[in-house]
Amino acid sequence: MDFIIPAMEAEKSLISPGTSLNTAVMAVAMAAFGNRQRYQLVLAKAAKQYAKALKQVNEALLDPELALEDQILATVLILGVFEVNIIQP
Repeated sequence: MDFIIPAMEAEKSLISPGTSLNTAVMAVAMAAFGNRQRYQLVLAKAAKQYAKALKQVNEALLDPELALEDQILATVLILGVFEVNIIQP
């Protein structure tokens, strides 16, 4: 799991809007807030971000070079956090 922090610190991953990791982190943040405040509109937006990140991961896995990047693995792990957060608020 030592790869997660470097993947998140990489300039093009977390801080760059539109990357799969950034999108996944936003989905988790929105889901956590939506669950905490019981705010359905935010939960709906979180689900859209989750779907977008999942699509980005699927597209990255089709590229042999992108598929090996730590950012993609970190994104998959963060998407797992989303699933736990939504299913068990």
